[in-house]
Amino acid sequence: MILGVATPVEAAVPLIRTAQGKRGVQCGPAIASLLSVTTGLALAERVEKHPDASLPGEFSFTAVLVAGGALPAVAAMLSRTVVLRERSPLWGWALFLAVRLTTGLVLAEGVGRAKRRLDDAVP
Repeated sequence: MILGVATPVEAAVPLIRTAQGKRGVQCGPAIASLLSVTTGLALAERVEKHPDASLPGEFSFTAVLVAGGALPAVAAMLSRTVVLRERSPLWGWALFLAVRLTTGLVLAEGVGRAKRRLDDAVP
């Protein structure tokens, strides 16, 4: 869900930079998106490893989801996160695809590990 919230922001940034006449690839939204996904995975792992402990409140999950959309938007305004300053901003879509591919691979590995744990637990 976090990726779904961040996707419109990340996809729009190259177009917005092009319309503004700015050069360079903005990597801030991609970094913020990865941090949001990492935080969400850490929260889910905490719940999975310690099911008897007090569960994080609904607020924690909502905050991670809201941050998944807000942080990339805020990071898009930071000039310090612009790389390849002479390139077209549309190269940001290549960065977007690379981040999505990496995240997809990490999530697929996590699903594979969870499936193996379930298979080992079933008699």
